Amino acid sequence: MVRLIKRFFKLTADDRHLLIQAFALQTAIAVGLRVLRFDALRRLVDRASGSHVERPIDLAHTGKRVARAVAVSSRYLGTASTCLTEALAATVLLGRRGCPSHIAIGVRLSHQASLKAHAWVEVRDSVVLGDPAPGEFVRLATLEVRRDMRGSGVSPNGSVVGGESLKSSSSP
Repeated sequence: MVRLIKRFFKLTADDRHLLIQAFALQTAIAVGLRVLRFDALRRLVDRASGSHVERPIDLAHTGKRVARAVAVSSRYLGTASTCLTEALAATVLLGRRGCPSHIAIGVRLSHQASLKAHAWVEVRDSVVLGDPAPGEFVRLATLEVRRDMRGSGVSPNGSVVGGESLKSSSSP
């Protein structure tokens, strides 16, 4: 435990902050997935994504930093962390850093003839988190993040008022 704390404090202040945010977001999203309807959770994720925006200097570097923070924090969440909780948390963190991203949802048939699903995050069509093996999953849907720099919020009818919005679209 002491070694873990020492490693944490060896990180830069920005990386410590990012790791804490990743852990808190994944925890909140894991709880949200269990107690809320998905559309309600998506509205909350939308609001969180647009709450603070920084302009990244390097999208690839930003994507790697966020993916690493999410991966590290997920190790300490155990079974509460799934590919979907990781993808939603990464999307929020990327959005807060001005990095456009989307979540891809894919499916495959397992050896036991059951359907398996997987979520991963892409930035400019490059996978930054949850990279599936080529051809392992067939893309079923994409949850896109659209950026509007005027502010954020969701109206009572669920439509987005500025900020970021996760919009669902099916892939051919």
